[in-house]
Amino acid sequence: KRTAYFQADVRRTRNQLSLSLPNPTNSVIRFYVLDSRGRMVYQEAIEGRRVIEKNFDLKHLPAGHYTVVVDNAHESFTQSLIVR
Repeated sequence: KRTAYFQADVRRTRNQLSLSLPNPTNSVIRFYVLDSRGRMVYQEAIEGRRVIEKNFDLKHLPAGHYTVVVDNAHESFTQSLIVR
């Protein structure tokens, strides 16, 4: 587990998760969604962009508790998510 965090703007609408964050160092950003048991249900690496804008459709996830992780290999951001 990392202790350093950076700020990502994660917003949720009914069936969609929107991620926005600056990436001034042009790092590879990894976006993960973990289920309540810590199993990865989605992962994506985003590179070559100074501003990250990502939309994730929640419709395919079964109801449950999830954790969203945004990671740049040095710092990470996590947020809990409940899908009903």
